[in-house]
Amino acid sequence: MPGGMAMSGMDTPGATLGQAGSFMRMWVVMMLAMMLPTLVPALSGYRRHLRGSSGLPLDGLTAAAAAGYFLIWTIPGAMGYLAGLAGTEASTRWPSLATSSPLLAGIGLLLAGCFQLSGWKARELGRCRSTPGDPPSRNPGAFGAWTYGLGLGAHCILCCLGYTVALFAVGVMDLRAMALVTVAITAERFAPRPEIAAATSGVLLIAAGCFSAVRNFG
Repeated sequence: MPGGMAMSGMDTPGATLGQAGSFMRMWVVMMLAMMLPTLVPALSGYRRHLRGSSGLPLDGLTAAAAAGYFLIWTIPGAMGYLAGLAGTEASTRWPSLATSSPLLAGIGLLLAGCFQLSGWKARELGRCRSTPGDPPSRNPGAFGAWTYGLGLGAHCILCCLGYTVALFAVGVMDLRAMALVTVAITAERFAPRPEIAAATSGVLLIAAGCFSAVRNFG
């Protein structure tokens, strides 16, 4: 099926609940590997903020914030899984779709690249870079830590939408793609000129999309 998602346990239309669980576990592990370089500084800033309040269990609250962060990242994973099921069933009904995988992957990469070059991406990237410096919550307890993690994750999802689309286009468990996306996200987060990093990845995604689409007619 398009984007190699069948490799992630979705090779039959009648996917079981166990297959869905396996995919979501793989998705969370992948997010752990990819987002830790940008999440760790945010959580470090969160701990520094809490350290000024006496009697707070820093480790537990930091863990609650991380749990909220990765919990909200399961949403795009679940949406991608459902889209993959629909794509698998469609390719079963219309076998010609299977031969159009390079074209469909190319379209996904083109969309991802266009997002990287958009003004919306620039705004979301600015918010994502400034979030760790914001007060985490008026509630210093576990619920406040959890909601802070949810908010931080939501900012990251919006900022990384293009990269998420690109991963589903080429295959969510492609280790090379994961490594490249991790480098790109980290560069956007810490580069002195993040707009240049975002634009560079956008141009490269568009070029990759054009190459993939041309392969479909080769």
